[in-house]
Amino acid sequence: MEDPTGISWVHRLPTGAPVDRQDFLLKMAEGKRVAHLGFVDEHLMAAKIADGRWLHTRLADVAHEIVGIDIEPDGVEWARANGYEALVADCQDARALAELPIDPVEVIVAGEIIEHLEAPGTFLRACHELVEPGGRLVVTTPNAAALQNFLAPFLGVELIHPDHLALFSPRTLEVLFERTGWSIEHIAYYQRPAPARRPRTVSGWALAMSRQAIAGALQLRPYWADGILVVGRSAGSDVD
Repeated sequence: MEDPTGISWVHRLPTGAPVDRQDFLLKMAEGKRVAHLGFVDEHLMAAKIADGRWLHTRLADVAHEIVGIDIEPDGVEWARANGYEALVADCQDARALAELPIDPVEVIVAGEIIEHLEAPGTFLRACHELVEPGGRLVVTTPNAAALQNFLAPFLGVELIHPDHLALFSPRTLEVLFERTGWSIEHIAYYQRPAPARRPRTVSGWALAMSRQAIAGALQLRPYWADGILVVGRSAGSDVD
């Protein structure tokens, strides 16, 4: 569909079945020099470490080298005390990233942080300071068209993390990456796995069964999946 100015409003969506978010990130990091941005996950880190679900630990197990970068000093200090290489920096500040005492990495992992940022475009431009020419940036973020975003208004509510500032679609992410100097290599959907614990109530069983049915339907029509995953490649040139 085009408006009178010739602008197209219709854009094809990714069609592949949703991937497992952490499995995809682990494959991208395997054997590589990695920078993990926003790695602290301050509100959930303790619980995830206790359950063996903290992404940074899993990335460290497969990466050749890894450095965590976060604006939260307490979390960075804890990581250092537990044997991880970690640095404090605002990932929206290109100068701050350029001054970090690290060599360029092959892969940047930025999972579930772009929706928290006041300046996502500034952030994507700043990431060029961390990556080697031709290196990759992997961003994951909630899907604006996720099924719960359509169902929740029937109950008069909105389901969203209280710190989120934006929701993205495949097209808006594609445009944002291209305008900030990243060539799109891959766009896909991801679906979070169902909780491993067994439901203890009838409503819990009903929710688990409905989520399982939705997961099956998303294999054919992934457009309402939980999140979006984008891989961009740096051209190795400066971005204005």
